[in-house]
Amino acid sequence: MPSFCGEFIKRKSDDQDVTDVKYISTKNAVIDLGTDLNEWFVENVKSQILNKLSEFQERDSGFALQKILYLEININKFEVGNGSSYIELPPEIKRKNACINIQNNDEACFYWSVVCACFPVHRKQHLPTSYPYYKGVLRTENCPTPMGLNQIHIFEKFNEISVNVYVLELIQNNSKSFYSVLPAHLTKEKREKHVNLLLIQNKYYPKINDFDPEPTTAEDHKYEKEEEIKYHNCYIKNLSRLVSRQLSKHNGKKYICDRCLNYFSSETLLKDHERLCVSLNDYKVSFPKYDYVEFRNHIYKQTAPFVIYADFESQLKDVNLVISDKTRKYQKHEAYSAAYYFKCSYDDSLFFFESYRGPDCMDWFVRQISYLSKFVQSKFIDIAPMEGSITFSQVSTHCHICEEPFSPKDVIVCVHDHFTGKFRNFAHQACNLNFRKLLIVPVVFQNLSGYNAHFILRALGNKGSLSLVPVNKEKYISFTYYEPVYKLKFRFIDSFRFLGASLDNLVNSVDKNELYILKKEFSHLQDESKLNLWS
Repeated sequence: MPSFCGEFIKRKSDDQDVTDVKYISTKNAVIDLGTDLNEWFVENVKSQILNKLSEFQERDSGFALQKILYLEININKFEVGNGSSYIELPPEIKRKNACINIQNNDEACFYWSVVCACFPVHRKQHLPTSYPYYKGVLRTENCPTPMGLNQIHIFEKFNEISVNVYVLELIQNNSKSFYSVLPAHLTKEKREKHVNLLLIQNKYYPKINDFDPEPTTAEDHKYEKEEEIKYHNCYIKNLSRLVSRQLSKHNGKKYICDRCLNYFSSETLLKDHERLCVSLNDYKVSFPKYDYVEFRNHIYKQTAPFVIYADFESQLKDVNLVISDKTRKYQKHEAYSAAYYFKCSYDDSLFFFESYRGPDCMDWFVRQISYLSKFVQSKFIDIAPMEGSITFSQVSTHCHICEEPFSPKDVIVCVHDHFTGKFRNFAHQACNLNFRKLLIVPVVFQNLSGYNAHFILRALGNKGSLSLVPVNKEKYISFTYYEPVYKLKFRFIDSFRFLGASLDNLVNSVDKNELYILKKEFSHLQDESKLNLWS
């Protein structure tokens, strides 16, 4: 990933020059044996950085580039889906008798599968000894072993053989589970010799639909190290037999397009389609099974019962650390105070403010998170009984959760707030069961992504498990901390992403007489002028 660092200068209204250091990063780009490094540098480094520099200087920032401090390119080894030694086919796929799975004991399953396609045999098709040795019939000297998906074009170039690779996706619907076949690599030019391969894994995880709610208990997240996923290539001898059932219930022969996986009733129709498909489709197009899309996650309609608003203050500490011949670290950011305000949506008596000042303020904040976990958990497990008595003669015509009308066959239940005991309304029984409590506490910071996250992650990382939503390796949209003792989730979010204004502008927009919480927490200050945040 290329990273540019430059010194920019800006002329202020009082004719003084201000300098600032700015960083520009670009996206990762693949480099393999077939990459022209000069073209790669121009396309992925030079052009992108110049465009971003131009956009930055034209964005009314007033800054102009004065000096280039450094240009750094980070190179990471990237291997995804490299086929290796023998893995058994899933039973459901094996029963279709559509693939030949070579039982190789090396990491050349890709080459063995191609040889299997080019030199067919009728007996002992699964044994490598039934075929000529792959190095004797294929040009592999410039090709990697095992073969990665992004390196197949090298093999195609040297061997005049085109290759498509497909993968399996595990689908779970209620009590049923099945595999769906999807393309993972499609050749850019289909040659006279063409091979379709299936890349299988030793372990599959169910697909999560976009509309499915995420797990709401910490037990759904396993903190232990997962088993390493291994891959293996198989030769697809009959693509129609492999994908037929996922396309249609019709048992007759289908003519399958191996690019988009659509099917046709005759070979003539398929050839007419392929002329267009090769220039239009680089992937499989799937259409939803529903006539329309609607909001389903009604659980997220609930108001968060607890919210934490927090902030840190830091100072620059002078250090003198020589990192390299050209790099010296002379200052370090250290947090010296932390504060948070705990708010409850249903009980004003549970509001409170805490603050701490000291070099160990981050450790204090982590301890407070553990204390709050215990407190919030006690409120979640304590279900208040419903107040008063409700008769079904008062039942409304619509479910207050899904807002759909009741039918005579529906089971209708009373819904009440588990924290206060107040009656909410009537709902479908299934809707009420799914309208469970969310064991998530939002933690709100202003400018979390740009600054505060660096302090928090170091402190929380040693105490529990973290999941991140990153922009890049240094900046995060949000992250979630899984408290290991009381099994709660604390979701850290950046209020700047919702409000789009600085704290200074936000405070200036509030009437001084409406600062109730501030006056309550600092009621010992007799002189109200000391509460003036605008001065």
